[in-house]
Amino acid sequence: MRPGMPVVGLGAASGGWTQVALRVLGDKGRLIASGILPVGNIVDVTFIPDAFADGEVHAQILVAIGK
Repeated sequence: MRPGMPVVGLGAASGGWTQVALRVLGDKGRLIASGILPVGNIVDVTFIPDAFADGEVHAQILVAIGK
């Protein structure tokens, strides 16, 4: 993980790793978090609630990272 990269966090609750990743990625990075449990309101994170194994969630993640 480097500044400016797109990163997907799976099983993102409780949000601690998400906050650390944001610091590493900096202003130009993109962080998409997904999981069954909510992570709360973390600024600059796109949160997609649900299990990653769900095909719809996978499609939403691809849209969020621009693929």
